[in-house]
Amino acid sequence: MLTGFTTAVLGLKFTPDGQQAITGVFDGTAHTLPTDFGRLVAHACTYAGRPLTHGQWRHYLGGVPYRRLC
Repeated sequence: MLTGFTTAVLGLKFTPDGQQAITGVFDGTAHTLPTDFGRLVAHACTYAGRPLTHGQWRHYLGGVPYRRLC
């Protein structure tokens, strides 16, 4: 599930190496998202500037057991 977008995601394509997904969004923007779990967590930690809360972890990572990673 893609979350955090304020308008519709029109397309998603993976880079040739499979390390990132690129989204095209209705508002004319494009976003690059990591696909590898370690990079995803690092990206989330950098973006948040702190560890993810239990609630954020559950929301974004579903059934993956919580670990404090940042």
